[in-house]
Amino acid sequence: MAERQRAEIAITGNPDWLASDDTSLYVKTDSGSVVVVDPASNRVVRTLPTGASGLCQGLGVAFGSVWTCSPDASGASDEVVRLNPRSGKVLARLSVAKRPDQGHLEAAAGRLWVITDAGLVGIDPATNKSDPPLELGVSGTALVAEDDTVWVSSLADGTVVQVDVTARSVVARATGLDGPRELAIGDQIWVLTRAGLVALDRDGLRQTGVVPTGATTCGVAATPDAVWVSDTVPFLRQIDPASRTVSEAVTTDTSSCGDVRAAHGSIWATASNDDVLYRLDP
Repeated sequence: MAERQRAEIAITGNPDWLASDDTSLYVKTDSGSVVVVDPASNRVVRTLPTGASGLCQGLGVAFGSVWTCSPDASGASDEVVRLNPRSGKVLARLSVAKRPDQGHLEAAAGRLWVITDAGLVGIDPATNKSDPPLELGVSGTALVAEDDTVWVSSLADGTVVQVDVTARSVVARATGLDGPRELAIGDQIWVLTRAGLVALDRDGLRQTGVVPTGATTCGVAATPDAVWVSDTVPFLRQIDPASRTVSEAVTTDTSSCGDVRAAHGSIWATASNDDVLYRLDP
């Protein structure tokens, strides 16, 4: 870490999920707030209260807003909460029954996409209304999105599906995966599984390789030159996407991990139980 670290930022409340826009980095804490970090100064500049009544997972930035979560009355799913990123004002609370394990809220084809038990649901930012569910055929866990495509993993079904959200159809499936969870988009679709980091073709989802990783991996992020996987020991692995090998391990004295994100020319990673956000040179 000493060779890579640009900043170490203390954030109380168990910082975990990360999102970014052109000006800021956003951190979702388990205590319920969204913390805003200024990359120019590496300082926390404000905290956005969400009014969440308990622990929930989910953070994204799209359509000029911050999108996060609040547990609904049943406790079995989450509302989606839309915030003004400057004032923190709650712009909308959407009862869409988001699955509690979806950590990244991402946009594609003019919608914010949410995983529900009924399928993939798009939220129209102009009206804050949700579209009818798009049936996936699997129980979704996490997603990534780009242009008019959303890729969804299913921990329960051992599957990743590729969805054309404009056509509202599943166009490809990768099956037989060992507990697929978080995903990242690079030259491939990179998927964290119990067997390691799996590489899938972006179109068609043919499996092209597996990089062995630890059993406690938390997050994955991709840049044009590397894939980064967060863990406890080591804290981060840098993986060469061409050779499918670990090119560097970053170690710390922390004992926890969290999300990892490439933004503002850096790699950002949370150590949730240690209340710290790290900024590293890529």
